[in-house]
Amino acid sequence: MKRKILLRYIIFLTGIFLMGLGISMTAKISVGTTPISSVPLLLSEIFPLSFGTMAFLLSIFFIMIEWLILRKDFTKMHLSQVFVMPFFGYFIDLGMLIFKNLKPETYLQNIFILIIACLIIALGISLQVIAKVLINSAEGLVKVIADKTSCKFGSIKILFDVSLILIALVISLTAFGKILYIREGTFIVAIALGSLSKVYLRFFEWIGINRLYR
Repeated sequence: MKRKILLRYIIFLTGIFLMGLGISMTAKISVGTTPISSVPLLLSEIFPLSFGTMAFLLSIFFIMIEWLILRKDFTKMHLSQVFVMPFFGYFIDLGMLIFKNLKPETYLQNIFILIIACLIIALGISLQVIAKVLINSAEGLVKVIADKTSCKFGSIKILFDVSLILIALVISLTAFGKILYIREGTFIVAIALGSLSKVYLRFFEWIGINRLYR
């Protein structure tokens, strides 16, 4: 039993690693980054802190919003998200280091890298889901809002991503006078990740991943 629990945590951390790696790839292309990374990426251009550090601080902010919404219903499970976020921030910065020389020159090269990044991020999300141990703060906040409003998770997720994009647009226009990191790729990622994650999850179900929980 302990080995299976350990394996699930390893799978979860692998998912966080892949998610950070994929997100860092989208930061290196010119067709737009992911909605969740748009705000911290822009803030890292304004303040002397790394992309990963800003992503970590934003995650802490999400957890604080969860606490404000839940108050007495805020549990240790919600608080446990804090322990996930340092890994997430570190893996983003590690990815930025790994891909420091990644500089696609043509539009097709940018789109190709975007597709690869989507595949990697979706795999990372799927691994976090099948691990069933913890949840990252962004998804945690979406779930809290969905539960409180009795709305579907998917609907709140769309609103959440749109809100992040709008905030990123305001920051970009205010700080730089132009739109940075928000382009067609941002919307492609937002649409593609859900479908790709479902494909991965069906595959994991087909190979019998449920044995991890027996």
